Amino acid sequence: MRLHLIFSAALFSASALFAESQAEFFASAMKFFLRRDYPAAKEMFRQTENAEGQYGALSRFYLASIAANEGDKNAYDLFERSLKNPPKDSLCRVAAQYAKFAIANSQYKRIADALAPIVAAGKSDSLVDWYYAYALYGSGEKVRASEFFAGAVKKYFGDADAVGMDVFVESAADGDVFAKSFSTASLPVSTDVGRARAEVFEGKKITVPQDKISVLAQIVLAESGADVDEKLLAEQVYKFRDAPFAWRGSLVLARIAIEKKRYAQAEIYARDAELLAPLDFESLMPVYMTLGDACRLVKKYDDARYYYQKIFMRRKIYGEPAAESLYKTGLCWFEQGDWGKAHAYFERVFVAYFNFEYWGSRAYYYDARALYSLGLSRDANATLLEYFRRAKDTKSEIYKEAKAFYSQI
Repeated sequence: MRLHLIFSAALFSASALFAESQAEFFASAMKFFLRRDYPAAKEMFRQTENAEGQYGALSRFYLASIAANEGDKNAYDLFERSLKNPPKDSLCRVAAQYAKFAIANSQYKRIADALAPIVAAGKSDSLVDWYYAYALYGSGEKVRASEFFAGAVKKYFGDADAVGMDVFVESAADGDVFAKSFSTASLPVSTDVGRARAEVFEGKKITVPQDKISVLAQIVLAESGADVDEKLLAEQVYKFRDAPFAWRGSLVLARIAIEKKRYAQAEIYARDAELLAPLDFESLMPVYMTLGDACRLVKKYDDARYYYQKIFMRRKIYGEPAAESLYKTGLCWFEQGDWGKAHAYFERVFVAYFNFEYWGSRAYYYDARALYSLGLSRDANATLLEYFRRAKDTKSEIYKEAKAFYSQI
């Protein structure tokens, strides 16, 4: 009996150690995953992917998600494996992630077939229903898709927690053909939630109070410049952070924090937006700009320049984003007292991008100040005179500041 007890204790100890090692591997993998260091995350997740229980199920899901982010075709098999044994209470989460990847790669029939059993068993949610209908539509079954999703709209449109309805109206606002095939008259608007969603669908001003609407409608309300309850919005964005549009919520929260001069909080929100945003540059560009602003305002100048340079160093990025990011890079050097480097960036702005006068005028003014600080007062004077000749907006505050500085030098 004693030997049995010792053996059992040894087994328990080994089991506990194994469980502990699984937890450590998984925790390390998640740290890498959240930093988007996918190669390192994959190595760690592979240590636990065949484990029984939640760590194994989650590891298989995250390996599928990484493959999808990397455009790896193995993602299909990995997601289908994850669907067979999903993490606890996460069947719809796995299905939605798989659907996003498959639809992005025009694999409509494949994902429709994968989602069909979930829908038929009544295990889908509003988001899976949206993706299933979208996949049917993409695979050519347009009537069936419309009929199916009309039922989902009737069921979920007034439910504030039905993220699939928010994705649907966001898609309509972005001009998606399938989403726009539904008429406004077909949308149930008897509730505050439904009415606000219909306003997002049509691109209209939201007229319903913030505390009575869905998370997407709250984000759109904040993006419009309306005065919103920041705490409520932050709570909702956190609650629905798996939603495809959640990054927009973190981004607008960062901008609100900057406006209120809470720069450290703005950096936290902006970093969250970077984590949640899709990997396409169109989505990431405003995140990089705001994150650069937040870092600059807390005097993390190296970080700020890193994000601004991600914009202007990208090929095919011209126009106002290039002007703004170049100017702000110069401003970083200016605030650090490196006048020579600041001059180099400011000059690039007003030489190449003065048609964006908001940034060009600021580049002229701060370049003159940088040149003056370098002891080049004649060059500073000439820079300001050139600005005055080119300026169209002679009533702006920056023009007045430039005039005042010119009178001093």
